[in-house]
Amino acid sequence: MSALTLMFRLKSTNSSGNKSIRSFVYTQLIDIKGIRKERKTMKNKCKNMMLGLMAFATVLGATPATGVFAADPASFNNSTASTVSGTNSETFTAGSDASQGQVGKETDQVLGGATASAPTETKSQSVSVYATKSSSVQIKVPQVLIGDATKSAYHVGVKGDITTKQTVTVTPAASFQLKDVKDTDRAAVTATVKQNKTSWSCTDLATAGSGNYVYAKGDISYAELHAGSYSGVFNLAVNLNYAK
Repeated sequence: MSALTLMFRLKSTNSSGNKSIRSFVYTQLIDIKGIRKERKTMKNKCKNMMLGLMAFATVLGATPATGVFAADPASFNNSTASTVSGTNSETFTAGSDASQGQVGKETDQVLGGATASAPTETKSQSVSVYATKSSSVQIKVPQVLIGDATKSAYHVGVKGDITTKQTVTVTPAASFQLKDVKDTDRAAVTATVKQNKTSWSCTDLATAGSGNYVYAKGDISYAELHAGSYSGVFNLAVNLNYAK
């Protein structure tokens, strides 16, 4: 245990206008180790809370209205092409395809068996070619919407290039609460969210072209509001799914 000592000075003026200063000393025993332990616990709690908020923001798309995704399996990455360089094309750079576990290579073939009776010597060398392109998806989602007394609307856009085993899904919460921000005693109003498309396949994106969004419309509806200012929040779950 340690002691904490504080000194207070009180200034006062009496009815005659004379000023006086009184000093008070206050001593309190405190548990320094306990305070340090509590501060460390609080610091860890704050750290965990911040990590949780970061994960929450990432999953729910609380980042800019347009997000870029490259959510393939960990082993699905762009390959590096084999190349040839040099004045006489003498330098071969192997290249690699980590997704398929392949590295470029070359070999020497030796010829020397041609004769007058068999003037052409023939050998065959099979050449395997591997290439991998990772998928990339860009998604346009709303951040702030404005409604009138009964409704609001939004759209979601998806574009990019994905494999035949992948789908992009953007799914809204089915409902949420609108609350009067000025009158907390007023009952919340339930708003319903409906979206006419929630899943996009590689065919959907290829048909539109890699530079064009494929859109879905979302409608938000609720019973007519009473006079007041309301607000609420709903979440869009955005996923790039891979089916093995």
